[in-house]
Amino acid sequence: MNKAIILFPGFKPKAFTMSFDDDCDTNGRMVELLKKYQLKATFNLNGGQFAKGERDGELGFAKFNNTEEEAIEMFDNEYCEIASHGYEHECHGKIPTPDAMMDIIMDRLKLEEMFGKLVRGYVAPYGSYTDATIEIAKNAGLVYNRTCKASNDFLLPKNWFEWNPTCSIVEDQCMDLTRKFIADPNSYYDGKLFYAWAHTYEFVNYYPWEKLEEFLKLISFRDDIWYATNIEIYDYVNAYRSLIYYANAKKVYNPTQIDVWMGSSYGNFVIPAGQTVTLRK
Repeated sequence: MNKAIILFPGFKPKAFTMSFDDDCDTNGRMVELLKKYQLKATFNLNGGQFAKGERDGELGFAKFNNTEEEAIEMFDNEYCEIASHGYEHECHGKIPTPDAMMDIIMDRLKLEEMFGKLVRGYVAPYGSYTDATIEIAKNAGLVYNRTCKASNDFLLPKNWFEWNPTCSIVEDQCMDLTRKFIADPNSYYDGKLFYAWAHTYEFVNYYPWEKLEEFLKLISFRDDIWYATNIEIYDYVNAYRSLIYYANAKKVYNPTQIDVWMGSSYGNFVIPAGQTVTLRK
């Protein structure tokens, strides 16, 4: 029997991604750390909350939002994806559906206008959503929703609109999970994904930047890990899942525009975009 498993670009068996919620001036320091450690992350932003100065948050702290100009300059690099987090950070699962619709659609429109880039990712504010608001997000052209529910595992998502991260960076188990992920023997199982998330203002209020850097040092610069944004993970995994096998399983066709790396009982293969590859004679 031909066994087939997903590998990530460069025949790497593991992938790592992060995301950070809300418009915060502390995002700037996070971007500099991404550059320092050659990591990538997705920033989930609120298009209606730029340049509003000091704001008391729901946890009793103060944070400062960036101006639009500051945000555009901050995220103009290869390390960041911009995703939607609601125009005014409304609680989409608890407000009238028409209001949620406006908050979702307006945010995508605003962020794409600001950054000049396609916005396809979504994180429901407060982790609150319903079947109706998820349908709105889908119809608005968004393709995934990251939740706030820790999976504590490294499995690839089956439902992109209930994409549970591995853990929050500020949770106690984060470092233990990181060591477990790194120590995995890279054997032939489905590809492993570590997904960590946080708010960058947490690194000011109660989780020190120095502790964050310990985590980044541990996870970065590893030859067996592919570092990607959320949308890069989504696109790549979907490309792998779109591979079409011949009836005898001797050949496989890649109908997508993304090169795919895979392992099989007959060796490791790259399936170039739009091409067919012979796995065995």
